Amino acid sequence: MHAQHFVIIKLILLLGFAVIIPTQRKGTYGRIKLFMVTILGIVTTLSFANYINVLKTGTFYYDFGNWQNFIGVQFRIDEFSSVFAIYISVLATLILIYSFKDIENLVSNKQCTNYYTILLVMLFSVFGLVYANDLFNMFVFMEILSITSCAIVSIVRRKKSYLASFKYLMINTIGSLSILKGIAYIYMVSGHLNISKINESMGMLWESNQSNIMVAIAFMMLGFAIKVAAFPMHIWLPDVYESAPASSAAFLSALANKVYVVTIIKIIYNVIGREILYELGLMDMVLFFAAAGIIMGSLFAIAQKNIKRMLAYSSVAQVGYIILALALNTPLGNKAALFHMISHGLLKTALFMSVGAIFYQCNREKTKQLDGLARRSPIELAVFAIAALGIVGIPGTSGFIGKLYLGIAILQVEKPLLLLVVIVSSFFSAFYFLPIIISAFVRDEAKSAEEKEMKKLPKTLVYPMVIIIIFSLIIGFYPQLVTVLAERAVNAFVLN
Repeated sequence: MHAQHFVIIKLILLLGFAVIIPTQRKGTYGRIKLFMVTILGIVTTLSFANYINVLKTGTFYYDFGNWQNFIGVQFRIDEFSSVFAIYISVLATLILIYSFKDIENLVSNKQCTNYYTILLVMLFSVFGLVYANDLFNMFVFMEILSITSCAIVSIVRRKKSYLASFKYLMINTIGSLSILKGIAYIYMVSGHLNISKINESMGMLWESNQSNIMVAIAFMMLGFAIKVAAFPMHIWLPDVYESAPASSAAFLSALANKVYVVTIIKIIYNVIGREILYELGLMDMVLFFAAAGIIMGSLFAIAQKNIKRMLAYSSVAQVGYIILALALNTPLGNKAALFHMISHGLLKTALFMSVGAIFYQCNREKTKQLDGLARRSPIELAVFAIAALGIVGIPGTSGFIGKLYLGIAILQVEKPLLLLVVIVSSFFSAFYFLPIIISAFVRDEAKSAEEKEMKKLPKTLVYPMVIIIIFSLIIGFYPQLVTVLAERAVNAFVLN
């Protein structure tokens, strides 16, 4: 079998088993969980094998059905997409294992089976977005991701979840329509949907169709701002993260949100082009909104009493860091963006897992309810503390390295005010995380809370979050493990 088929095998496996799992007879829930772990194990192996193949052969294109690329479906497989595919595969496997007990605690076995089917379709769309090299199928994968994201939020049958998922669906539909409108304008002026073909002719198109391309850029910027929950288009995010199961919130934060950023990078570098964006002065505007998101997200997080809602606003700030790094338009800025994407994915996943484990044990998710809880839930609170310190940017964590690279990139372009924004935001992060950590480890637990019996924490909840926080600490102490890959991946993507 040729190594270039590994990407397609992954997608066939995910979609094929998404069809097979619902057909299994009752009483096979344990077998379904084994299926899921096996499938994602194979997908992870194929992702590593594909990366090795890309290192040997370089970037290659996969055309479906032998159609020519200007009318057919095409995937682009390069170092950038291959590195990100490994990140998706590993993190998705760990979140899946965590979800076994997390979801079982909230819904019936039948609903659990539906949940895993949805996850397979969701991962199918995530990988499709990573590899897609034509705008139409990029949009199709985006819509599949939106629908499945809505489904994993509403899997728990309660009013709050239904309202949050409906809000997500309505607002993200506006984002989708906006992106589709932008794609239509690009197609109108270029006559192509293939990203490589558009990129080849964009310079000439810009000279003759500036107004149409400007309209396309405006629609796409609005749509993707909604998709990644960038300030001020983040209004759907807090309700969704608060209402969703911990594993669903982890999938949305670590995978769905990050793959939309990957799609933005494709649009910047391979569709529109950085030169056009700078000629229009749009990067300065993006820097302003990114900086505003960093500050406002942190400020909103301070006021929250629900932990998952607090983490949602924290994510708004972290998305601001990533967009800020990309908008700097420097090699170090691009490397900082990719590093921060991976770092934030690990840290925020660990935070949601620790909060979910606490909810599993004692049904608590308010900040004040964690007082003194570290004595009875030491593992969850230790993971929460380390991940929170990573978000703050304490030395020794991956979050510190990400902010360090971003700070250096900002100084390179001589914009000290942006560095001040990063520093102030870090202080705000400490302001809402440190009191929770100190209260959990130092204060005494309320007597009424002490009397309540706590569930035993299952190993499937413990191991994934411990492994993820160890990964985060490793790249905090040895950042070159990621930075070397990030630099090669970004250079390959930008230069090819």
